[in-house]
Amino acid sequence: MSTLKRIILIATHLPGEVELKLDGHTNICGTNASGKTTLQRLVPVFYGEYPSRVVPATRDSFERWYLPTDASYIIYEYERPDGALAQAVLSSAGDGKGVQYRFVDKGFDMADYIKSRQDDKVVCHTSGEMRKVFRDQGVAISNQISSVKDYRAIIQNDRGLMNAASNSRELRDCAARFALCEANASLRHMEKLVRAVHSKEGKMETIRQMVAAILEEDGVETPQTRLNANRVDEWIRESQLVQHFEQTRPQFAKLEQRYDAFLMCEQELAGLKAGFGSDKILLEEAIERHQRERRECLAQLEEAIREFEAQSSELKDRRADARSDANSYEQRLEQIENEHQHWLELDIESAARDLERLGQWRADLQDLRERHTLLTEKHSDIEATYTQHRGQIEVRNNAAIESLRERQDQARSQQADLQRQQQNEIRALEDGFRSQSQAAEQRHQAELKTLELEQQRLQLVCDSASYSSDERRQLDVLEARIDEAYQQQQSAEQALEQQRDGEQRQRQIRQDLQAQLSQQRQRMAQCQADYDAIDALRFPKDHSLLKFLRQEKPEWIDTIGKVIRPELLKRGDLKPAIGSGDSLFGVALELGNLDTPEYAQNEQQLEQRAEQARQALEQCRNEQAQLEARIEAQQAELQSANEAVIRAQTQYQSAKSQHARLLDEKKQLSQTLRSAVAERKQQSEKQLKSVQAELKKLVSEYQGFVEDLKAQQMEARMDKEAFWQERLGGIDEQLTQLSGELANRRAQKNEELAECERWYQAELKERGVDDSQILALKEQIHAIDQKIGRTESMRDKVADYQIWFKGPFSLEQPQLQDKLSVAQREILELDQVLAKLQREHKTLNDELKTSQKAAEQALTHANEQLEQLKQLLAALNKLSLPAQVKAEEYAAAPLDERLRETQEKLQARDQHLSVIKQQVEHFDSLIGQKAGPELAANWEQWRSDCLSSTDNDLGVAKLDHMKLVPHLQYMMNHLLPSRMEVLRTTGQTFGKELETYYHVLADIDKRIGTQSARITREVGEELFLDGVSGSEVKIRSRISELEFWDELTAFIQSHEQWQKQGFAGLPGEEYAQRLRRALEVIGRAALSGSIAKLLEIELRLREGNSDLVIRTDRQLNESSSHGMAYLILCKFLLAFTRLLRGNAGTVIHWPIDELGTLHHGNVKKIFDACENNRIAVLGAFPNPESEVLTLFQNRYIINKTTRQLQVVQPKVSPIAERLKARAMQEELTA
Repeated sequence: MSTLKRIILIATHLPGEVELKLDGHTNICGTNASGKTTLQRLVPVFYGEYPSRVVPATRDSFERWYLPTDASYIIYEYERPDGALAQAVLSSAGDGKGVQYRFVDKGFDMADYIKSRQDDKVVCHTSGEMRKVFRDQGVAISNQISSVKDYRAIIQNDRGLMNAASNSRELRDCAARFALCEANASLRHMEKLVRAVHSKEGKMETIRQMVAAILEEDGVETPQTRLNANRVDEWIRESQLVQHFEQTRPQFAKLEQRYDAFLMCEQELAGLKAGFGSDKILLEEAIERHQRERRECLAQLEEAIREFEAQSSELKDRRADARSDANSYEQRLEQIENEHQHWLELDIESAARDLERLGQWRADLQDLRERHTLLTEKHSDIEATYTQHRGQIEVRNNAAIESLRERQDQARSQQADLQRQQQNEIRALEDGFRSQSQAAEQRHQAELKTLELEQQRLQLVCDSASYSSDERRQLDVLEARIDEAYQQQQSAEQALEQQRDGEQRQRQIRQDLQAQLSQQRQRMAQCQADYDAIDALRFPKDHSLLKFLRQEKPEWIDTIGKVIRPELLKRGDLKPAIGSGDSLFGVALELGNLDTPEYAQNEQQLEQRAEQARQALEQCRNEQAQLEARIEAQQAELQSANEAVIRAQTQYQSAKSQHARLLDEKKQLSQTLRSAVAERKQQSEKQLKSVQAELKKLVSEYQGFVEDLKAQQMEARMDKEAFWQERLGGIDEQLTQLSGELANRRAQKNEELAECERWYQAELKERGVDDSQILALKEQIHAIDQKIGRTESMRDKVADYQIWFKGPFSLEQPQLQDKLSVAQREILELDQVLAKLQREHKTLNDELKTSQKAAEQALTHANEQLEQLKQLLAALNKLSLPAQVKAEEYAAAPLDERLRETQEKLQARDQHLSVIKQQVEHFDSLIGQKAGPELAANWEQWRSDCLSSTDNDLGVAKLDHMKLVPHLQYMMNHLLPSRMEVLRTTGQTFGKELETYYHVLADIDKRIGTQSARITREVGEELFLDGVSGSEVKIRSRISELEFWDELTAFIQSHEQWQKQGFAGLPGEEYAQRLRRALEVIGRAALSGSIAKLLEIELRLREGNSDLVIRTDRQLNESSSHGMAYLILCKFLLAFTRLLRGNAGTVIHWPIDELGTLHHGNVKKIFDACENNRIAVLGAFPNPESEVLTLFQNRYIINKTTRQLQVVQPKVSPIAERLKARAMQEELTA
């Protein structure tokens, strides 16, 4: 049974030669710090532990402590499986280079190492001389081994390590001779278990580190991602940029459309600018012409005003003069009337008549006096007196009657003359009024006819208001242009549809190629997977069953290879070994009837399959490259088609906007013309109303004139008639009075004659005197005398009256009345003339003002056009417009339309420029924030090329956004598609890197689970613990608890989803975000160091009625007493020992340093369990007198003073000896 027999120390930390026997249980006693543990540390080194790991950090290195000289040795004598002894010799490599190993094919003999001896002084051979010593003896000795891994591979018979070494053949040869275990067995990782057993503190942590180390040496390593977070961030930013650009492709298409529209707008502006060449001159000429027309209108208007004012002033002066004359005439007539009234009040006519009767009155007075005398005479001849008196009465009355008759004849003659004069004057007056009325009527009819004709004309204009011929021509021309623009729009739309169809065909071709490329990528991925699978079969992993079969059993493909499960070939924990016989678990099979599976092929067949897979993979790559080249070429065609669509879209939009603009122009022109027609109609209606008002005014004025004329005529006639009536009335009155006086005179004559006759008769009868008659006569004489006096007093006034009557009243008054009538008629006529003049002036003034207004409007419009043209030309001259040769196409439209179109184009250009600037700045910001180094460098170069000169006040160069658009187009249409493929490949690489990282962790999780299941199976019941009814060990993976695990799992899902899509295009935002989050958390919680951080040891116990889960040493210590805790731990260490030793028959040494804390009964349990599991204990129980020492076959003590290792014998208990002897006797008896 192979095992470590003893350890020999020569010139180490202990002086001289020290031998420690280990065949069986061994204990080293001694006080604290005497060196017990130092000796125990040599056991893990024997099993292959790194010497540097067994020395505390506070000590010197293993070499300087244990092997201070070149003649210092640590010799492990062990028994091999065949029973032969061998040595493993450790010596110093010198110069602090570590430890070197040699294997010697014989047992230890101190003489082999002694070079010379003088008294007590021994000189040993150096490590360099030992090879010669053993060769001289004919003893096999291995070459110097400097690597701990090589030594471990040999001592543990670890084929994995040996196969991984460059000198694997040499190691296998050494292992075949010097391995501690059988050839078909292995003690892999045993050094870790031994070290865990020896560990004093942190047992649970030590076990965890042991399990982790086992996994690591089985090829399980904590994965390390080579992904650089900065590179990934750059990729994410650039991918997001590219994706954002792809998402904003419609927006970029709008930018391209806007840029193309901007170029076309500038081209149209250049055409309009060229068309403005002669417009400025024409406008200046038009302005001069309109100014001249306005000046002429103003001059004519001023002339008309001056002429009107002169004529109206003359007429007004004449009217004023006529009015003044009329007023003076009226005043004089009124004065005459007042004088006439005064004379009437004086009754001057009666006074005049009284003066005419004054002679008669004197005659009557004389007669009365004579009668009075007759009455007073006493003695007269009565007959003579009667006769004389009668004769006198006859003569006097006849004279008076003749005088009255003459006066009556004169009055009648005067009446006839006055009547004829009256008739002539009235006829002349009426003739004057009639001629004036006729003239006024003729003038009125002429003016009325003129106004009626004007009214009819204006009414006709109002009723038939419509476009003029020039306006109709403008509409017809615009209609023709609209039809032409519509035809161009239809043509542009058809061209756009054709280009869109072409682009759609190219897009369909692109989609088909993309689908083919996706399928090709899937085929290539499948070919790559097939190649990787074959490659995995060609180059199996270390410690896997497939590699073992390849190396140890080349004919396996024809035997077990036909029936083994393929996934078992990848397992590295099956501990394969070569057995005898051809049976499989005792069952013989006719394997010749089974086909050899793909995974069970020899290397030549695998090479052939690998070559075929490589060729298929290469063909897929070539086909993919061809498809990618075709896609790249088709991308150029698609881009050309897209550009053609953009140009066609721009042409269509331009034609459409031109057609819409012309429709708006038509609408505006129609509205303008309708407004003009409405204005003309309104003006005509206004003129019509004015004419109608003039007509009414004319009629009213004429009627007023006629009425005034009639009134004047009536007044003049009445004045005439009144005058003549008064004149004739006076004559009539005079005739009446004369007729009355004549009658009175005849009656008086008769009365006087009768009175004379009566007197005569009375006198004849009696001669008496009548006093009453005399008194009556006196009264009559007195009355006539007073009347004559009064009449004589009125003689001067009557003379004045007669002078006044003959002058002012009879001559002046008719003349004044005639003059007043003439003046009044002249006033009326002047009023008519003045009104006509005002109407004519108003008409002329309106016409001239209309012409002036039209000229001013035309001048204002021309000035506005010129000013707008200058502003537009100034704005256009500031622009760098392309050359334009077809200016006549733009000059055909009216200037107003072209000015509006230019203004609209400038506004559209500014709008295009603003939008393009905003969008370019948006893309510039995106590129600056998210672009990778290459793209950012290109963009910065383009930006620097597009910086304009420093023409601003600050001297800072400005970015010309328009120059940057072609570069942006190149980037979007050429650079980004190729960059997208690079990013897709990079993203795929990043994804595969993290996928590998994930799968490594998942494999670690699986391996940890496998180890947990294995250790659970190995936990037996050899070590029964009081109170512990059940026990279980679990190696729990903490991978799922890693901070980044959920993020990584989520990313793997996104990656697998992208992989299912054939890695088509760039992954979505979720992919990038999950990648960033996973990397952030991985970077924050990065795995470093041992794989122990990924697992956790759980001891599950049922102690009494309690279920305990122990994960830490504190929980282990608190679960029970310290001794029970150590027993629990030993239970699981036993399981690990069986697991690691496998089918090897080797006795393993446990360097236990904690037996002093256990009860003797528990120590006995441990020893019994160790013996059952072929485990030898190397203890460090300090008390040399304890009963525990009876359990050890070899017992040593270290003298702390002399530092010597001495053998001790335990005290013999008499009772124990008696009991033992009695038991032996009973056994013999039985």
